[in-house]
Amino acid sequence: MTRMTVPMLAALALGACAPALPMTGADPASASATTLPHPYRSPFKDYVTFKPVDPRPWRETNDRVRDLGGPDKQMQADSEDDPLPRSPAP
Repeated sequence: MTRMTVPMLAALALGACAPALPMTGADPASASATTLPHPYRSPFKDYVTFKPVDPRPWRETNDRVRDLGGPDKQMQADSEDDPLPRSPAP
């Protein structure tokens, strides 16, 4: 046997001797076990539609993005200062 096989077999043998952990709560195999109700939450609950906006002049937009420090900073500024118009979910 190799040098790694003996410690592995010893660990397996000791692991098999370990006592089983006690089960907590109701027995899942029992037909009479009860569960808590799970409320339904629609995946579209927080859905927001966006209205189309008119295009902005590309040169001014590029200059604004440059002045803000890049696309990531522009997205942060847009979300804080100039949010896109939104309509409520149906």
